[in-house]
Amino acid sequence: LNCSTPLVGEYGLSGVSIGVPVRLNKDGVRQIIEIELDQNERVALEASAAAVKEGIVQAWALINSASGYAGAKHNSTKGGFNDEKKK
Repeated sequence: LNCSTPLVGEYGLSGVSIGVPVRLNKDGVRQIIEIELDQNERVALEASAAAVKEGIVQAWALINSASGYAGAKHNSTKGGFNDEKKK
């Protein structure tokens, strides 16, 4: 089953949630299944992950400009965001 889930090194990607094969249980994602990808598939997956990350950056820029926050920045090494309120 494919499911969007945060990746932390799987497929060489981190700091992004993207649809990948998983095993689910009653608590959610039990296991991310890494399948062998050929070069074209790997390039496509990396491009998809980059597009998702860029979309998040653009969304935060819009949120910041509308809400008065100065610095919600994506921290892709930790897979999240931090906020700094405008002073």
